[in-house]
Amino acid sequence: MLPYPKTDYPRSRLTHTNEVSDCGRELARMIGRKLAEMGEIETTQIAMIEDIVAAACKAHDLGNPPFGHSGEYAIRDWGKTVFHSQKNPAFAGVSKKMREEIANFDGNGQGFRIITETSGWRNRGGLQLTNAVLAAFCKYPWTSEIAGENKSKYSIPCHRADFAKHIFDNVGLSPISKKGQPLKYVRHPLAYIVEAADDISYITSDLEDAARAEVKSTTEIIEHLDRIAEGALNDPTLWGDFVRRREQIKNDPKGLLRYSKDHAQRALKVASLNAFISNIDLIMNGSGIKSLLDVSTVATVVNSAKKYMRENIYDSVDKVRHEVFGCRVVQNLMDFYANALFEFRDQVHAGRTFEVGDKTIDEVLRRFVITFPLDNYISSSDEETTTDFIRNSSPDDLMRMVLDFVSGMTDQYAVTIYRQISGIERPDATW
Repeated sequence: MLPYPKTDYPRSRLTHTNEVSDCGRELARMIGRKLAEMGEIETTQIAMIEDIVAAACKAHDLGNPPFGHSGEYAIRDWGKTVFHSQKNPAFAGVSKKMREEIANFDGNGQGFRIITETSGWRNRGGLQLTNAVLAAFCKYPWTSEIAGENKSKYSIPCHRADFAKHIFDNVGLSPISKKGQPLKYVRHPLAYIVEAADDISYITSDLEDAARAEVKSTTEIIEHLDRIAEGALNDPTLWGDFVRRREQIKNDPKGLLRYSKDHAQRALKVASLNAFISNIDLIMNGSGIKSLLDVSTVATVVNSAKKYMRENIYDSVDKVRHEVFGCRVVQNLMDFYANALFEFRDQVHAGRTFEVGDKTIDEVLRRFVITFPLDNYISSSDEETTTDFIRNSSPDDLMRMVLDFVSGMTDQYAVTIYRQISGIERPDATW
C-alpha cells in the first residue's frame, strides 16, 4: 500500500483487508471443493473452511501500526535505541522479554494481542473467536523470543504464550519446541491459505495502485501482471480468450489494467490451489512448506514481480520520503507517551495524588495523561481509579499500553496527534 496518499484511490488498510478476506474465501472454497472430491473432507465442511479463512483474513492486519511496515521498523528502532543505549533510565524496570519484543515489534503479534485480549475486554477479553480462526490467523506460531533469535516474524507476544499453547493443543497442532523452550508450533493448514490470500492481494493490488498513482507507467505494470497470468493460465483455450479480450480493450488503459489485474489474481489462486493439493501431505503432517506461492508453478515469475516492486515501487524516492516522515511521527509518539506514563507512575509511587496540595501530581503531566485512553483498560476514569490502576501496573504493562495506543492509530490520526503534541497544530475547539 502507498502511505499517506493524496487521493482516495490507492488501497487503505481497510480496503486491503476486505480484498484479502474475499480472496481468502474464494481460495478456501476452491481448495475445499477439491479436498471434498478427493474424499479428504465432507462436502458440508467446505463452508466451514471458507468462514474460518475469511475471518482470519479480516484480522490479519489488525496489529499493523501507522505507515505499515515502515511503522514497524520505527517501533523496533525506537526500542533498540531506548533499551540498548539506556537512553532513559526510567524504563529500567521493563523486562528483558518485553525489551526484545519491542526491538523485534511485529504487527502479527500485536494483532494476536488485539483479537485475544484488548478488543472486547469487557466480555472476558478479546473477540472470543474460535480456536480454529485464531490458529489460522497465526502465520508464525511462535513467540517473540524465537523471532529475536532468528530475526524472523512472530504471531505470539510472550505474555500470551500459555494462551496460544492452549489454542494450538486444542486444534491438534504439533509442538516443535520442547518443554522449557520458547513456544513454537507447526502451522495450521488453513494459515497457508490466509497467507496466500494476503500475498495474492498485495502483489496484484500494489502493482495496480502503482499505475493508478503514476508511480510507474501503466504499460510497464500491465506487462508484469500479464506475465503472472500467463504463468498460471496454461490452458490454451483460456489463454486464447484472455489474449482476444485484451486485444479488444487495448485502447482503454484503465480497463486493460483492471482486466490484467483480475486475471493475474485469478491465475495466482489457481496456482495456490494446485500447490496446496500437491503438497497436502507436507502441510497436513506438519513438515510444512515456506508458502503456497513459493512452491507453485509461478514461483519464478512471482519473485520477479516482487523484485520489481521492491526496487521500483516500494523504494521510489517519493514513497521513501513519506516513510521517513512516518518513522519520525511514530517514534516521537512512542517517546512522548512512554515518558508520560512512566513519569506519572513514578509520581504516584512517590505519593503524589490529584488532590490539591504539596503532593499534587504535576499539572502538565496530569494533562498529558488525560489525553491517553486509559478507559480502554479501566471501566472508570475517575482520579482515584486512575491512580490505583497506574500504581498497580508493571513497567511491561505500561509499555504494552503505549504500543496498543500508538500501533492502533491510522496514518492520518498519528500525524494529527503528533502535530498537536508537538505544538505545530492547535486542536479544534468544541466550545
